[in-house]
Amino acid sequence: MSDERIRQIAFYGKGGIGKSTTSQNTLAAMAEVGKRILIVGCDPKADSTRLILHCKAQTTVLHLAAERGAVEDIELEEVVITGFRDIRCVESGGPEPGVGCAGRGIITAINFLEENGAYSDVDFVSYDVLGDDDMGRFVKEIRHRHPELDYLPIVLVSTPDFKGTLQDGFAGAVESIVREIPQKSSKQDASPTQITILASSAFTPGDVQEIKEIVTSFGLIPIVVPDLSSSLDGHIEDSSSAITANGTNTAQLRSIGSSVFTLALGDSMRGAAQILEQRFNIPYEVFSELTGLVAVDKFLKALADISGVSVPQKYRRQRRQLQYMMLENHFYFGCKRVSLALEPDLLWSTVAFLRSLGVEIHSAVTTTRFPLLEKLPIKSVTIGDLEDFEQLAIGSDLLITNSHGVAIAQRLKIPLYRQGIPIFDRLDHGQFTKVGYRGTIQLLFDIGNLFLEQEIKVKH
Repeated sequence: MSDERIRQIAFYGKGGIGKSTTSQNTLAAMAEVGKRILIVGCDPKADSTRLILHCKAQTTVLHLAAERGAVEDIELEEVVITGFRDIRCVESGGPEPGVGCAGRGIITAINFLEENGAYSDVDFVSYDVLGDDDMGRFVKEIRHRHPELDYLPIVLVSTPDFKGTLQDGFAGAVESIVREIPQKSSKQDASPTQITILASSAFTPGDVQEIKEIVTSFGLIPIVVPDLSSSLDGHIEDSSSAITANGTNTAQLRSIGSSVFTLALGDSMRGAAQILEQRFNIPYEVFSELTGLVAVDKFLKALADISGVSVPQKYRRQRRQLQYMMLENHFYFGCKRVSLALEPDLLWSTVAFLRSLGVEIHSAVTTTRFPLLEKLPIKSVTIGDLEDFEQLAIGSDLLITNSHGVAIAQRLKIPLYRQGIPIFDRLDHGQFTKVGYRGTIQLLFDIGNLFLEQEIKVKH
């Protein structure tokens, strides 16, 4: 740049932490005292200038260049717009975070601005840069410059705060793992008893342990992604380690391509199962819930079909026990009104179980739109937070959400049953299980006892 008086400022950090809001308010204040400002937005969302322009950002340099065929075909006036206090605004544009070479696109946009005089007559140039923009390019550069590290898996997951939920980020991590690590194998290497289990964020370490025990009882060898049952279950190792011990190791992850079947537990795992099907032609089935008589029956039938082994006697007995418990205790659940605030996968499975017992769903709140929830046989599902939940839950007999719902339960004087993440005020959550016949019986007792306790209080 020819004008040495120009000062350049970069606001840099991961998505969702307030860079754009901070930068625009800072620059507006500088403009108020007479400084001439140019804002160059370097975020793929192209929202780095929306407060200054009082609207969603203008057409980006890279978008217009793609339409025209080359950046040379763009006029400066088409991409530089004046906003509050004559602040000039331009958005470079680029790919989604973590995908492609955003840095290269930003450089192209900045070169265009410099060559066409956008930096003339300004005192400060501000750059709003998203921290995870360039991760895709960084991974490619590592692979190119350090071939000796080809053996080392690098799993890239973009989970910015402004986008998605816990369940989305968890599912994205699993998808990245199965896209990057498993390796193709010959038909001779295929293992007739090895199956892959993709467990969503709805399952506790205790759930995963129970699922593994059920699967192995059919003579199958499960590789669980991720296997929380041996890493977050709470146990003492023979030796200390600075990193989490156990879980699914790299060798096991690489061998997933040899599995004969994929069990996707939770609808959010469907995408990861489809990746394995596309890469290795491995068939899959999605199980939206593993709680309740019908859901567990379906799961055990699938395992019997895959293995050729009949359902073990212990599960036949557990099934009869569950049937008895449902029949004997159904009157504690009938017409009870329950409100839930859970992530989509967990909401679906919990609602399905409660309705099988005759419970009325008073209200349901979740974190994000999810196709599966459109099939829920209830009046509506609210996309919201715990503030919405408190308003909607008035009149309920029971609340089901995580430990952040304690204060709501106290204010509304309604019992709380803790499910989801986080649960930090109970001792047994890591070992808790709600899956299989045995887990379903435990869940039935837990919730039924809360209803029974309330009836006793009313009588006295």
